[in-house]
Amino acid sequence: MRNKTGREMGCCENSAKRCLIVLNSLSLLAGLVFIAGGIVITVNLGSYLKYLAVGNIKVAADFLNSAPLIFIGFGAVIFIISLCGCCGAYTEKVWLLKVYKVSLVIILLVLVVIAVLAFCFKSSLRMALHVAMLNFLHTHHKSSKVFNLVQTQLQCCGVDTYMDWQSNLQWTQAAHERADAAGIERHTHPVPDSCCVNPTPNCGLSTFGDNIKNIHLNGCAKTLWQSFSTRGDMVGMSGLVVGGLLLISIVFSCCVINFIRENGGRVTSYA
Repeated sequence: MRNKTGREMGCCENSAKRCLIVLNSLSLLAGLVFIAGGIVITVNLGSYLKYLAVGNIKVAADFLNSAPLIFIGFGAVIFIISLCGCCGAYTEKVWLLKVYKVSLVIILLVLVVIAVLAFCFKSSLRMALHVAMLNFLHTHHKSSKVFNLVQTQLQCCGVDTYMDWQSNLQWTQAAHERADAAGIERHTHPVPDSCCVNPTPNCGLSTFGDNIKNIHLNGCAKTLWQSFSTRGDMVGMSGLVVGGLLLISIVFSCCVINFIRENGGRVTSYA
């Protein structure tokens, strides 16, 4: 029911159209943030994700290895749909705006599902990461490059503490043999050279007395999880912003569609 003049209604319509274009422009930027976030995770954490390929937790491994691609793909979808929304609002095509609105509803539902799953399985993923790292430490002779990379870049040693290396009897025995060959006094807790503050050959074979100051004492599990969590929080905040923009955009798209129908296919513009 109309109780306003044509000019008043036209101004309202034009404002809704402009707001929809602005919101979709912001959504375009948000989509780019998701794409950039996926690329950052791939570049910075790609090597660490290999942890979860160890042991019997292949599901977690597949999930975390595909996570960057999911972010990139999701960002690309948001970018494309937002571009369609801008075009639909600017050209005032009802069918394009309908496609845009339905797409937004689907994306919003997907975001809610992802948020719920991430919240429910956060503890399970952390436990899986811890178990995988322990398995990885016990098979260090087969996959030393990745573990050494993590210890060097994150400045940590072992899983929970540097003494974890003692649980790998095969590695400890080999370390003692290397210490004997190099004329270095044996110690109960030798560590890989990547645990050293300033890595040098055989620097981790003697870790008693004042020499313990030359190695990183904190474990890698907590540090690695914090790396995941920090980036996950950034992505989560981006998701909240995108979700809010999607919800508001859905409302404005419905308004613009109704205005166009009531106005015979066009939104009146006013200077």
